[in-house]
Amino acid sequence: MTAARTPRRLVAYTQAAAVLAEHGVPVAAVFGSPHDEPGTDPVERETPGLRDAAYLGAGAELTAQDIAGAEPELLVTVTYDGDRLYGIGPDLHKALEPSLPVVVLHVGPGTSLADVTHRFAALAGTLGPAREDATAGATGQGQEQRQRQEQRQGPDGSVGQLEAAAQAAPHVRVLALSPAGTGQAHLARPAGWPLLGELTRAGVRVLDLPAAGPSWATYGWEELAGLEPDVILRDTRANATPDARLADVAAWQRMSRRAQVLPWNPELPFTADAVASFLDAVADALHRAATP
Repeated sequence: MTAARTPRRLVAYTQAAAVLAEHGVPVAAVFGSPHDEPGTDPVERETPGLRDAAYLGAGAELTAQDIAGAEPELLVTVTYDGDRLYGIGPDLHKALEPSLPVVVLHVGPGTSLADVTHRFAALAGTLGPAREDATAGATGQGQEQRQRQEQRQGPDGSVGQLEAAAQAAPHVRVLALSPAGTGQAHLARPAGWPLLGELTRAGVRVLDLPAAGPSWATYGWEELAGLEPDVILRDTRANATPDARLADVAAWQRMSRRAQVLPWNPELPFTADAVASFLDAVADALHRAATP
């Protein structure tokens, strides 16, 4: 469906909404990830710039009535496979489709970080600030976010720092994973995630194994431990098995004692601040791992 005019009232997936807010485009309401813990509100907890946006829920909690109640003129979300709308199930999509235009940005396999950030910037430029007072509100909400950015060098500077760290630590092995019970874990394939792809482009040795899955590949804990990672990017989402349940998994205990374990959100918003923070954390870990 095509909008007859530039939409001014938006409903968006939290990851997309955070980037739009960073560009000065207000979002009226947001919905979360299907992996969010039921009953939680990620806007209040962790999304700067969106504290005035209504939270509509996530997964089975999200309904067509909830979305309609926000009176949206456009829905914005992402796709990881180029087909399915993330956070919007097929039945919900079908219920919304006749009356609500949808914009979907691909953030999955084959997409670089530069591709993603450019597409979000282009979308924000097309939508533009909704109105002067709304833009001022969004700007005020994002002041804390911009102050943190100014304290860093920004994503470009962070990439340079990461490249220098990778060059100084070519032997350091990085493994991204999501625990999936006591018997196995999902290995995140570098080419399947724009941020992990950015690590490999910077020269970081991100571990991978042959598998059919474009984004995830499932292996036993012992097989992953055999890779001997020096840095582990550990999925922190609610669907990942918590550390308490892994206390008796010998392979995980060996891995986590040997390696630095960094929290990693595979659905991290592609804001300048969040991206720079992630790249800086990996660069710091590389430096520590390379220091005798």
